[in-house]
Amino acid sequence: LPSVPDRAQLGGHRDGVCGVAFLNDSGALLSASLDRTLRIWDVESGEVRQTMTGHAKYLTSLAVTPDGQQAATGAQDHDVILWDLATAAQTAVLKGHKDLVNAVAVNRDGSRLVSAGHDLSIRLWDLDSRKTLLQLGPHEAPIQCLAWSPDDRLIAAGDDRGEVRLWQAADGKL
Repeated sequence: LPSVPDRAQLGGHRDGVCGVAFLNDSGALLSASLDRTLRIWDVESGEVRQTMTGHAKYLTSLAVTPDGQQAATGAQDHDVILWDLATAAQTAVLKGHKDLVNAVAVNRDGSRLVSAGHDLSIRLWDLDSRKTLLQLGPHEAPIQCLAWSPDDRLIAAGDDRGEVRLWQAADGKL
């Protein structure tokens, strides 16, 4: 990565930032904000390379594929948007949640995405077909965070009541 000043600040969002991710060794950083924008920053210069919009309401979550080519954002509008980071274009809008989407996570090979939120459900998506493969849950409280196990066999979900559940990615069982 390029060298940056010790206290580099990237200013430009007009509201809180809910997610950040470095884009491999490209010298770029991605940020998602409550101002409904997704931005690609040049880390060294601090300049915005791209600003992307598409959600009707504020963004709540961000995930990037391991190759750094795609991002997924969840939002208060109940949708997950997939983005091509090379072109800064939306590639899909994944619909199915009935309330805000608090969390998104991509598996290690970039073929699957999980999303979850206030509707108490977790959706497992195929990123090639853009289809829901499984719906997991319900949880007993809104889900705040998600993670894949290193072998992509388990999905961990943490909720507002302090509970973490482990789901099998293959069949959706606890």
